Amino acid sequence: MRVFSRIVETPVNESVNLREEHVSVERHPVDQPISALDKNAFKEQSIELREKAEEAVVQKTARVVEEVVVGKEVSQRQQQVKDTVRRTDVQVEQLGTDTYRSHFDTNYATSGDRYEDLEPAYLYGSEARRAEKYRNRNWDDVESDLRSDWATRNAGRDTSASAWERIKAAVRHGWDKVTPD
Repeated sequence: MRVFSRIVETPVNESVNLREEHVSVERHPVDQPISALDKNAFKEQSIELREKAEEAVVQKTARVVEEVVVGKEVSQRQQQVKDTVRRTDVQVEQLGTDTYRSHFDTNYATSGDRYEDLEPAYLYGSEARRAEKYRNRNWDDVESDLRSDWATRNAGRDTSASAWERIKAAVRHGWDKVTPD
């Protein structure tokens, strides 16, 4: 198996909602006798605080003189975000001795060539089929470009017209085994 990955960048222009929270404290003056529920105010607490004061009167009475209310305000705002996102596309194709070897056995085995000498041509064909510059093109339109590219990549080897004709079927088979995107 061979696994290929490629980075794809896509521009994004989206509106997003952002949430903000603001804490507010309100004070309300009151003057009323303490209720049964307010008697719990004499327990240790950390969020709600009550101020209490005593007044000199004929009777002693505890009085609530101020309440503190803690809350928060929630607001939303829109912000335009522009950026480029990336993703990795992965393509898996079946390669190896079964796919290319059987083609070699049928087309080259009697020529005296070794599979190891033609394997780079098979791989080059499949690599070229995935290349961006050959995308959505057919073999007849790209063959001369592939021949030139092969000669450039393989300087030092025999890259003559007859050498290309000898390996062209292997390159074409590699090309045909890859499903274009």
